[in-house]
Amino acid sequence: CFCCTACYPLDPTTSPTVIPSVVAPVNEGIVLSDMCNMTRSERELWILATLSFDPEPPVSDSALMLAPSTPQGKAYTWLLDGDPMQLCPDAPNLKQRYILAVLYYATNGDNWFSCYQGSDP
Repeated sequence: CFCCTACYPLDPTTSPTVIPSVVAPVNEGIVLSDMCNMTRSERELWILATLSFDPEPPVSDSALMLAPSTPQGKAYTWLLDGDPMQLCPDAPNLKQRYILAVLYYATNGDNWFSCYQGSDP
């Protein structure tokens, strides 16, 4: 498939290589891994549309997502730039991941001391 051969050529090598052997360029026109087969700008717009204009009940308001100081805006920015998964707009867990990121930022997650319930009954 394209996603496999884009980073890993089909030609065998004669010596071991460090994975990944090709580093994807990062700039305005290319998504980090290019696995979504779209530019960075297209990915941003499709994710925004998926989360705010989906025919199912929308997950979020686009105005809040585009406001960088809101929990929704911080979650959207993280989803685009900070999330190591770099999900595509059609990923089945995109909405869940965004919602959990909103919860994290809305509850001041950067200042959490622990992330577990503890031993209270």
